[in-house]
Amino acid sequence: MSASASAELDRLFKASERKRSCLVASDARLRNLLRRRVDAGEVVSPAKTLYARSSYWVRLRRHEQAVHVIRALQEKHPDWTFCRESAALAWGLPVSYAALDVVHVATRHYGRSSRDGLIRFHAEGDFEPKTVQGIRVTPLELTVIDCLRAASFTDGLAIADCALAVGKTSVRKLSGAIRALGVHHRGARRAIGILAYADARSESWAESAVRALAISQGFALPRLQVEYPDPQDRSSVFRVDMVFATSKGDDVLCEVDGFEKYEDELMLAGRSPVRALADEQHREARLTLYGKPIMRFSYYDIVDTTRFVERMLAYDIARRPEVARQVRELAKTSPGSALSFTVMPIDPDLVKRMAEEQGQRLADDS
Repeated sequence: MSASASAELDRLFKASERKRSCLVASDARLRNLLRRRVDAGEVVSPAKTLYARSSYWVRLRRHEQAVHVIRALQEKHPDWTFCRESAALAWGLPVSYAALDVVHVATRHYGRSSRDGLIRFHAEGDFEPKTVQGIRVTPLELTVIDCLRAASFTDGLAIADCALAVGKTSVRKLSGAIRALGVHHRGARRAIGILAYADARSESWAESAVRALAISQGFALPRLQVEYPDPQDRSSVFRVDMVFATSKGDDVLCEVDGFEKYEDELMLAGRSPVRALADEQHREARLTLYGKPIMRFSYYDIVDTTRFVERMLAYDIARRPEVARQVRELAKTSPGSALSFTVMPIDPDLVKRMAEEQGQRLADDS
């Protein structure tokens, strides 16, 4: 490849990287140059006519790569509006890795499809597009409800929790979006059920996932973001992700490990990953002075349900398997219910009344 061609590609890649986007190969000559680089392993092509330098691409997190692809597609198709998980990424909501392999685009034409399998079109009603991070997307409430209608309980709860936590929406607004869509619309009842459990205090996908698993497996729901004074410095406070109750009513402190706290520059606050890990170990050591067991969950504990249940049982976390069955049944008959319980026996009639009251509160909020 000539020096002039290499200089041209270098200039184009730098420009796309400044925009946090993939390079869009707009003509055949440029695509031919890039294919040679792909064959040499110097360039990757995450989608048709989209390219990035390999050295740059591998440093990006999976979510950042997905946003780069969406921005490049926006450049190719300025009239496109992205929806569902693609819009959720732009809004800063947590999207699971499994949902990052498809780009979702809103359309007014039913039955439209993509040839390459990357793009999935969805017929949407009337809405006013928003521009977030330079990307045209569906409004936040519509984005959240569309995700909840199709997501797993775990993924949906994480999105709903985060949407409330960022402070740009509320249960009232989200309920209004469901009402506008129509409660009999496909997946609307599922969205209502997930929304009933949403809690803005959950601070990450992993924390939401632990709560979702606890609900679906019949464990007592934890208290969230519980504060404990630093035993060695009463002027400062430690905040624990969750506190579960054992079958005897004792507290178990729960910390959910996320890679972000050791990788995200904002969370590192100038510290090295090693320093952040050491600080976390010192913090946990001081928490042990309270004499309460500390249970930790990693990503691998969360994605393996059997492993998760074994960990919870090892710490004697209160569990009533019949409650899990009741929760699943209520999800079919009264999706607005949000059932929590303590170690006391559960009266089936009380469960039904709780479901009816919770469903009424959700309706009142809307």
